[in-house]
This record gives sequence, structure tokens and C-alpha cells, in this order.
Amino acid sequence: MKTLVAYFSYSGKTMACALAIANELKADVREIRQKKEYKGFSVYIFGGRDSLQGRTVELVDPNFNLDGYDTIVLASPVWGFSAAAPIASFARGCDLSGKKAVILLTMDGTPGKAVEKLSKIIVEKGGAVAGDVVVNRSRKSDEEVVKEAVDKVVKLIKGS
Repeated sequence: MKTLVAYFSYSGKTMACALAIANELKADVREIRQKKEYKGFSVYIFGGRDSLQGRTVELVDPNFNLDGYDTIVLASPVWGFSAAAPIASFARGCDLSGKKAVILLTMDGTPGKAVEKLSKIIVEKGGAVAGDVVVNRSRKSDEEVVKEAVDKVVKLIKGS
């Protein structure tokens, strides 16, 4: 069984979770980056809008072969009650046929329909959603957030 952890992170918090999960699972890691990065306050305006409206954004390296992976962890912050546009765009561009996907979302507020929206993309691309983990970062230290994400994602993938 080979696992890929694909993540998008603006603040570095989702990245910390993704890297810790990859380390625990001995998985490959792929950072998802968009060509036109959000900067400063624009992340809240344009990033939230793009995510909420389900827009596909142009990625730095959109072509990625998932052959050889049976499990994909898609890690993203929640923006506009949705997974961030870069991770949704990555999922839309992949052939997930026969792949098991685990969704990891980090946020400070409410996820809205983020899990449902990303799950729909995964299924449309031929994948199966093995589970989801939503970690609310409010009133938690960075270490607590990472530990919660690792514990829950690893449990979903490896079982109890």
C-alpha cells in the first residue's frame, strides 16, 4: 500500500499536519501550489471567493501521475465553507479511479459543506472517500492540532 499526502497550505498550519501525517505513514508528499498566489488580505477576498464558487485555479505543476498510489490524503484549509480552490483544482485534474481518498480539513470556524463538495469531486473523478477529518484550530495549540490530525487520519488509513 502506497500513500500520497497532497496538501495546500496558506498559513503553514495545514502543511504542518500534512507533513506529520506523511512522516507517520511513511508516505510521499506533494505540495499543491497555484500559479497566481494570493497575497495579504486578498486571500480572504479572492481565495474565499474562488473556493466558495468552486473555481478551478491554475496550478504550478498540474500534471501528476497517481499510478502506484492506492490512498491519497487531500489536506486543505477551509475557505468560504469549501476546501481551498488549489486542492479542489488538484482533485479535479487527477484520475482517482480505484483510489481511496481521505479528506483532511483545517479551519478556525465552520466547515459548511466543504467535506461534501470535495467528496463529490473525488467520486466524480472515480475515487472512493474512505473518510474525512475536520480539525478546528480554535483555542488549540499548533501541537494539539497536528496531533489530532495525525491520530485521526492514521486511524482512518490503518484502522484502529
